[in-house]
Amino acid sequence: ALTLDGENNPAAVFIFQAGSTLTTSSASSVTLINGAQPCNVFWQVGSSATFGTNSQFVGHVLALTSITATTGATFQGQLLARNGAVTLDTNTFVNDRCAAVVSPTPTASAIVSATPTVSATPTATSSATPSATPVVTPTATASSTPSSTRSASPVSSPSSATTAKPAGTPGPEATTETGGQLPNTDSVNLYGPLAAGAFLLALGCAVYLIRRRVS
Repeated sequence: ALTLDGENNPAAVFIFQAGSTLTTSSASSVTLINGAQPCNVFWQVGSSATFGTNSQFVGHVLALTSITATTGATFQGQLLARNGAVTLDTNTFVNDRCAAVVSPTPTASAIVSATPTVSATPTATSSATPSATPVVTPTATASSTPSSTRSASPVSSPSSATTAKPAGTPGPEATTETGGQLPNTDSVNLYGPLAAGAFLLALGCAVYLIRRRVS
């Protein structure tokens, strides 16, 4: 018995070389284990090959001269003779294709560069500088100038004097003059100027207080 170990590699290849002849005994066998496949087993024979009765053989036989398979011999593979004949006697051949070879999954090498850089520099700057400066400019100016002027001018002139000379009465002359009238100031209204002055005083005080608060 011959055992071929694939060592869990389905692509394992076995090559045997015989310088002259290859002869197997009756009931001999070739067994494959651990993933070895018949399609990857090769036999190179320098002249002729002979397989015994009821033998079980595995692989492709490449003979230079001839090949003889005796009664009941079974084969997993092929019998190929270059210069002579291939003689068979109630033999069985199984020539399956090789099973698909699955390439081993490459080991993923993950390189993780974890160098976190945290920049915690607050950039918010609070500037609390009041820029609004209230300026109050009073534009209302109350001008209270009394424009009423009383003119006391006598209407009568000395030329309008009347001289009375009583008849038959000697003596100095009696002269009577009708003169003008003094102005009456009792009816002059002083409330307007007083109110305007009070308004201006209050307005000045308000402007002063506002400017003092702002400064």
